[in-house]
Amino acid sequence: MHGLEKGPRCRAEDVDNSRQGDDAGEAQRQHGVQVVIAESHVITHTLYPEEMEFTHAGSMETAAVLAYDRSLVHLEDASEPSERQAAEAAHGMFRRPDVYPVLRDFRQIAATGWYGRPERATPARAEQIAEAVADHVVARAREIWEALGTGAGGGAAGGSGPSGDRGFPPAGTVPPRAGRSG
Repeated sequence: MHGLEKGPRCRAEDVDNSRQGDDAGEAQRQHGVQVVIAESHVITHTLYPEEMEFTHAGSMETAAVLAYDRSLVHLEDASEPSERQAAEAAHGMFRRPDVYPVLRDFRQIAATGWYGRPERATPARAEQIAEAVADHVVARAREIWEALGTGAGGGAAGGSGPSGDRGFPPAGTVPPRAGRSG
């Protein structure tokens, strides 16, 4: 509520969105803030549709982990991916916006538990993409807070705002993540 932190906060398909909304609503009531939710996977794919794929453990998810902590990625240990066309068709069923099954185990979609092209993500490119996605989120959050008259996540009657008060950086700038290794 004192600003925005840039860093991966990825939402997986199995997150309970109703619970997420309940928690956000409770935070807004208790703390007088306006919560915004950023779908980083949608933003990443929208900004880089040819490069960042909607798969599981493919280039998009690998890039997010590389940007966070490259020591967690070991492509040399990866098994063979599941067959892409079949996995995409099955995955699509779980992504339907109207009626969809609840995912118990990703192997319902891909026999190996994953599919995609993680080798397309490099540490340097992952950092560039993470920066672009974070900048997009910051810009959109500011648009929302301005349109709603709530400042930078604060309630309508005060709170930190885009003017730089309470540690919120000026428009177009975001503080570096704390404790980040290069």
